[in-house]
Amino acid sequence: VDELAGRAGWLALIEMEGPFDEKLHLFLSLLPIAVLVVVSFYLSIMLWRYGTSSSMIVHSSICNPWFYCFFGTLAMAAGQLFTEQLYPVMSNTGVLIFIIAIEAVMVEVDKDIVAIENEASFLVCVALKGDQISVARPSVIEQRNNNDTTVLLQDEETPTIMADQADTDTEEVQQAAVIVSSNLEESDDQ
Repeated sequence: VDELAGRAGWLALIEMEGPFDEKLHLFLSLLPIAVLVVVSFYLSIMLWRYGTSSSMIVHSSICNPWFYCFFGTLAMAAGQLFTEQLYPVMSNTGVLIFIIAIEAVMVEVDKDIVAIENEASFLVCVALKGDQISVARPSVIEQRNNNDTTVLLQDEETPTIMADQADTDTEEVQQAAVIVSSNLEESDDQ
């Protein structure tokens, strides 16, 4: 078993003389982090592209916080290069910087999630308000006559605008909406 396995980086592998069979254990000890570095480069570039063009909070410059993961991946890759004397310290330092960079990107992810929740909440409020005052598709519509009596009309084909008196008679509009919704529920049950 190679005594440098887990204690030296890629430079030690390149500088070692001899057949590859003698370097195999060192190569296999470096391979998992190399795969992690390749995958992290890809994911950090995808995160950076998302943050630059698609996130809820788009920054004006390409140098933005979504790019932190790329620098963390560079630090982790650089830490894997050293020889036996510096490898333990530099490798662990590179992994530590990578983890700190991931935590920094998580702050941006949290900001984006909050922005998405705010946008979704706003859209739900707009939809509810729109349903209250604009268009309803009732099966029974409440309407007033000239002498202030209430008449229920049957009209299933065309949507009815109920916002005529929405600003002045909000209670009456709400009562009409309750009547309409209860009639719709009854017609759905049948």
